Amino acid sequence: MRYRIEEGLIPVSREEETEGKPYVEVVTRQEFETLPSGLQGKRMLLRGMENVRYCKAEMLKDSIIGTLLVPRKEDLIGKKLTIGYYLDGSRLIFLDDSGEVGKIFERLEEVQLLGKNLPGLILQEVLELFIEDDSLFLDEYEDMMSDREAEVTGKPDAVPEDFDAAVMKIRREMMALNRYYKQLEEMAEELANCPNGVLGGEEKRMFTFFSGRAGRLYSDAQMLWEYALQIRDQYQSTINQRQNSIMQFLTIVTTVFMPLTLITGWYGMNFSKMPELDWEYGYGVVIILAVVLVIAEILIFRKKKWL
Repeated sequence: MRYRIEEGLIPVSREEETEGKPYVEVVTRQEFETLPSGLQGKRMLLRGMENVRYCKAEMLKDSIIGTLLVPRKEDLIGKKLTIGYYLDGSRLIFLDDSGEVGKIFERLEEVQLLGKNLPGLILQEVLELFIEDDSLFLDEYEDMMSDREAEVTGKPDAVPEDFDAAVMKIRREMMALNRYYKQLEEMAEELANCPNGVLGGEEKRMFTFFSGRAGRLYSDAQMLWEYALQIRDQYQSTINQRQNSIMQFLTIVTTVFMPLTLITGWYGMNFSKMPELDWEYGYGVVIILAVVLVIAEILIFRKKKWL
């Protein structure tokens, strides 16, 4: 699909003249290969699209080429969107096999892009739309993490068994967003300092603005990553507390019954000279002694606040 850039986006056919106006086009990689070979950096961009690893912008003599690696919000650590772009003074071309950029331009058709009549400004607008709801997304993510934290601070026995795995997944997702926002910030800074004359002053100013927004999102995602680390530390502390409580209980039980074990051991020796063996009250006295010892130990432990 191709659009002529005026005070909005005017759909035109690929064969139709753009009347000397700048234009933006969305093509697949296969379609991009069929475009005129005169596009500077065409082969370089196609090679880069074979293995997109991050968001970047490369300054050529008369054009800018770059790639975008965009996490999907429904699966942040899964397969990402890979998009390429070519930009010069009169056109902006997106390489996209997923159809996501096409959906963005369908939205842009419905709004008036006041003053945005340059290819660089359209690129900045598309980047803005990729992150337009991310502040709200991060807020909702923080609420979800707060719910996770409440599970830890409640009863230790109520913590789900998969809690640690869930928190580790959150950390990996936040790390993916950290990298994404940092790459966007650095890419936008490069575009704002474009040295080859492809971008004008207004375009550079808008990319500076976008860089600042991406930087704030990076800071928010970094904060959430650290928050996830704190929750995991708190979870580990809760687990240690639970284990310590169990070990304390077992130690107390062992200590309470140790004197009884000793008495049992004595009587198990079967010495013939032990007078209690022949005393008619000996068995009952030993039982009473055992009960008194247990009660005395329990009272001592409660006084020491060990129980």
